[in-house]
Amino acid sequence: MQNKPDFTDEIGLYALSAANAFKKVFNNWVGSFQSLFAIDEETRYEYFTSKGILYAKRNKYHKAINMLEMVLSEKKLEVEPQIYLAVSYIKTNRTDEGYKLLENLSNKYTNNERVLTILSTAYIQDKKYNEALPVLEKLIKIDPNSIKHNMRLAKVYEMLEKFDKVINILTKVIKLDETNAKAHHAKGFAHEQIGEKDTALEHYKIAMDLEENNKTQ
Repeated sequence: MQNKPDFTDEIGLYALSAANAFKKVFNNWVGSFQSLFAIDEETRYEYFTSKGILYAKRNKYHKAINMLEMVLSEKKLEVEPQIYLAVSYIKTNRTDEGYKLLENLSNKYTNNERVLTILSTAYIQDKKYNEALPVLEKLIKIDPNSIKHNMRLAKVYEMLEKFDKVINILTKVIKLDETNAKAHHAKGFAHEQIGEKDTALEHYKIAMDLEENNKTQ
C-alpha cells in the first residue's frame, strides 16, 4: 500500500496550489471557481518532487521515498529526483533497488557525470570495487584530466592490489598537479608494495614536504 503524505505536506501542497491559483487570477480573469482552485497535475508533481528532494537532503530518507515514489507512480521522474530516490533507497538498506535505479540511469544517460559519480561512490562505499571500475573509467572518458576521478580510480585499483595500474594513474595525476601530496603518498605506497623501496621513499618524502608546506601557508 502506498503511504500518504503527512498532513503538513498536504497543507503545503494546498498552499502552493492556492498561490498558483491567485497568480492565474491576475494573469487571466476568466475561469470558473472550480477550475481556479483545482490542484493541477503539474503543481502536484512540482510540490511532491521538491519536497521529496528536500527530505533526502535533510537525511529524512523514508519520507523522501514516500514523496518521490508517489510521484513516480503517476509520472516519470526527471533525472535529479531519481538520483535522490536511489540514494534514499541505499540509505534505508534497500540497496538492490537503489543500485538498480542508478544503473538504469547510467545506462540511459551514459554521459551524465553526476549519475556516474554517485553510482561509483556507492559502489566504493559498499566495497564493490570491480563494479566501480567501469563506471570510473566512463567518468575519465568524459573528463580525462579530472584529479578527483583519477584519484578514485587509483584507489580502487589499490584496493584490488593492482599496483602497476595505480602507479600509471598516479603518474598522470602528478603530471597534472605535481603538488598533490595525496597522489605522491599513494604512489609511494604502490611502489613499496611491488618492492621499489627507493622510489617509494622518494615519493613519501615529497608528500611529507608538501604537507609541511601546506601547514605553514
